[in-house]
Amino acid sequence: MNEAVRPWPPRVGITDLIGRFMVLVEVLRGRWASRFSGLCPRTYEYAVHGGRSLELDLYLPAAGGRERPLIIYFHAGAWRAGSRKDVERGVLAQVKRGYAVASVSYSLSNTAKWPAQLHEAKAAVRWLRAHAGEHGLDPDRFVAWGLSAGGHMASMLGVSEGVAELEGELGQNGESSRVQALVSWCGPSDFLQMGQGKIIDHDSPKSPESRLIGAPIQDCPERVRLANPIAYVHPDMPPCYLLHGDADHLVPHQQSEILHDAWRDAGVQVEIEVLKGYAHGDPRFNTGRRIKGVQAFLDGVCFRKNGLDPEPEG
Repeated sequence: MNEAVRPWPPRVGITDLIGRFMVLVEVLRGRWASRFSGLCPRTYEYAVHGGRSLELDLYLPAAGGRERPLIIYFHAGAWRAGSRKDVERGVLAQVKRGYAVASVSYSLSNTAKWPAQLHEAKAAVRWLRAHAGEHGLDPDRFVAWGLSAGGHMASMLGVSEGVAELEGELGQNGESSRVQALVSWCGPSDFLQMGQGKIIDHDSPKSPESRLIGAPIQDCPERVRLANPIAYVHPDMPPCYLLHGDADHLVPHQQSEILHDAWRDAGVQVEIEVLKGYAHGDPRFNTGRRIKGVQAFLDGVCFRKNGLDPEPEG
């Protein structure tokens, strides 16, 4: 078929069905973790987009007192599934350690195309900063954290402060959308280098990346650039922590390595773990020394850098 007249969207094939199943598993695991966490968040509307209410769930530590650092979490789901209710167990565990957590809703790719999702993410950050005093949050200790598609969202927040075409005009104005650190678990960093994997052909018009952009990614590199964290790397980025499995068949682990090298070359603090035999969004990310590595990074940039100590675990 001639490339110029190929149908959009194409028919669903077996590899796409496998990819959708794996995304569903990823989403359900997060849903299960948040439902049985024992934590009760409060829900707030942070913006209205196209007549749709955009909400976030705010989890606060039980103890009051000093202002708390905030983790702003973006869920997985290939930008086409999932919700703010899908929060990884390792993220929610930080609430008992003195962190607040905000899990943010954003438009899925069947509702809006990029960069709408980033405009919404930035609106959420601005709302949280404007209302920090009401909730005991420290506006100078905001961390973006995400898994898979959410990891991509977190990375984009980290690199794009002040980029006019990516800021948007949603929600609270007059506040910064900057984050002071970011954590990305198996998130994409350069769509055009993802290629054809064992499960997903990322260059295909039916790939999650093409659906997010609204066209086959190799056909519109300028539009793709707006969604590529690697395109906006600069020396004033926040510290970054990357985690990926080398058995990831949805997002190649080289995507995190690309971002790590860009951060390192820009002279910005960055840490990476590529784990042998770990799959995409592996549940073991939330356990043992894996989560302790993330916690050490968070404590370093949110507490010890400021002469403070995190809450004891309990």
